[in-house]
Amino acid sequence: MILDGEVLSLLEKLAVKAGVSPSERLDEIIKDEYYRINRIIPQEVSCDPYWRDNRDVEHFDFCGNLIYRAYNMLSRHHMDNLLDDIDDELRFSRNKWDRSVESTNELPHRKLIHYTSWYVFFSLVKKHLYNYAKIVDDPKIKEYQIQSYWAKRMKGTNPEDYANELDINYRNSHSHENFDLGMIYYLNNPSRMFGTLIENKDREIILPGDENSLLIHHSHINHQPVMPPKQIANKYYRCVIVVDFMHPSKI
Repeated sequence: MILDGEVLSLLEKLAVKAGVSPSERLDEIIKDEYYRINRIIPQEVSCDPYWRDNRDVEHFDFCGNLIYRAYNMLSRHHMDNLLDDIDDELRFSRNKWDRSVESTNELPHRKLIHYTSWYVFFSLVKKHLYNYAKIVDDPKIKEYQIQSYWAKRMKGTNPEDYANELDINYRNSHSHENFDLGMIYYLNNPSRMFGTLIENKDREIILPGDENSLLIHHSHINHQPVMPPKQIANKYYRCVIVVDFMHPSKI
């Protein structure tokens, strides 16, 4: 394989950043792309009903705010279609990096390949928003509108950037103060342990990020993702879809 001058220069810079040789870095890039295209589809562990995840919806109070969880949201077909659209944007986007995480910027504005799957997804988002409103007995929540949505994908990074930007001990928490509610959908996740940390005053909890589950929370409360290390992420990456809601009176 012969690389032209510009590509070879970029590969050498990537290798220096990762602390490996150019050939080792090229091997990593090829493996990353292979695992991205040939995603591992979880297989049924057993036909025994004990192993089936029959959870639907659960909710609980944390420091006066309702935490809402919904499980088994989409079929594998629709999940793969959403991943395909996200992959398609991130493959060509030149402005996708948020620290060491890839972030979509054009999903709401581009022509989607799998429109039907996105329609199904947002229909379920609306269903669970209405269910949330019913649980807290606040009909006004049904008037909330989606103000923004994007996907974030973490496929792995070098140890230095992981420690400085992504490690849970780095205290990389943030809030979306202008919005009324936030939603996180765990579209692809190597383990439920890579969920979301939520802070409230002097208390904090880590909510599991079960794949194909949805979390609705108060986005003005500090929160941060729990990211998988590179050794895991480059074989089965973490990808979430984030949605923010706002009442029309604030727009």
